[in-house]
Amino acid sequence: MASVTLAGVLDHLRSSWELRDRSNVHLFHYSDSRRDLLAEMSMLARALRHGCDTGADRRLRWTRTLESMRARSSHVTTEAATGFWIDSTAFLRSGVTVEWRQLMSGADIDRYWNRVSQLAAPDLARWAHEGHVALT
Repeated sequence: MASVTLAGVLDHLRSSWELRDRSNVHLFHYSDSRRDLLAEMSMLARALRHGCDTGADRRLRWTRTLESMRARSSHVTTEAATGFWIDSTAFLRSGVTVEWRQLMSGADIDRYWNRVSQLAAPDLARWAHEGHVALT
């Protein structure tokens, strides 16, 4: 099994980021859906040319809750079927995207951001960490 690296993740994101202006490319970020799920789902529906009914908001909000994702963890986590994660439910432990910052020292965080700046353009780095709100 190949190891996941910061360089690999940012390169993967970069490959889509470079195509973001194409009419058939739409980028969605977890942080954006946490801020305004209905707006993100409306954008997705428009991208897919699919209408959303008025009850969609309530149903969508439940499916995006941490409890709902944990209940369906074997279906919603990356590579769950291959046994990549020891416990796919534990992978969904908090639903917070910046939890890693609590586990690192200030020097570690500085080294991290220095490495990110070497690997990604500033706009991609901001989007990768915070979603579209970082670009406004």
